Amino acid sequence: MNEYLIYTFGGFCQAPNGDSIDNCQVLGRAKGEDEVEAIENLLLENPWIIGSGYERKDFMIVQILNTNPECVLYKVFPHIEHQLLSMCDTKEESLSEIKRYIENFPHEPDFNIVQYGNLLVYYNQLREFYHSCGCKSMEDKSDDEVWETYKKHVGYVANKLLN
Repeated sequence: MNEYLIYTFGGFCQAPNGDSIDNCQVLGRAKGEDEVEAIENLLLENPWIIGSGYERKDFMIVQILNTNPECVLYKVFPHIEHQLLSMCDTKEESLSEIKRYIENFPHEPDFNIVQYGNLLVYYNQLREFYHSCGCKSMEDKSDDEVWETYKKHVGYVANKLLN
């Protein structure tokens, strides 16, 4: 499933001095297999968009997350699981440590495990990791996008290990 940011230049903004200024209205984030499905999902979840006068023809969309399910499910997640379960001497100690991170940093996408749990922390490590897993979608991403995706993947696997 891919994730998209959908926006438009419609609407009106006014500067403090009264002059009109160019406006960029973010309509939302939505998931879908492609852009069309993402827009449909956004509109289903947010009927106010059309009700407010925004028209589909004016929508602009940018893909912010592209996941190749096979590479993520069968290579990335199992490798991250191995990393997480190897944080301590035993599986039980590692699970206890993961639980502690989740309890102490519930609002971080990775529960701060990446930075403080001795996982991959350098951009070149992350790029090599995703490349070795066959995730071609990461090749065109900026370092920050790769970093954020990795943190989301670690958070997802950490949650799955405890649930």
